[in-house]
Amino acid sequence: MDPSARNLFNRVNGDDPSSPEFSAHSLRVLSGLDMTISFIDDAPAFEAQLAHLRGQHKERNIPSQYYVTFAKALGQVIAARLGKCYDGDVFQSCAKLVVDGIKQA
Repeated sequence: MDPSARNLFNRVNGDDPSSPEFSAHSLRVLSGLDMTISFIDDAPAFEAQLAHLRGQHKERNIPSQYYVTFAKALGQVIAARLGKCYDGDVFQSCAKLVVDGIKQA
């Protein structure tokens, strides 16, 4: 969705999205997201996970526009996979909570 984001993934062979390095990175990202969402009803664990992810992303100086792009892309993929079972309002609320928690100053 944003070709300029590719530079953020040099260390995981982002020029080749089908590479083992990028595939492994993608699985780590989605696993972290899954874990974060699973903690959403346990405030202390949820906040600890967000703090962990925030620290990782702060170290890498991820510009804030990429969080929005990631959430949008993820929403499109989930909507396509779930079809009529997809609830965009619920997804957007959840994504905003996670994204805002990760990109906090």
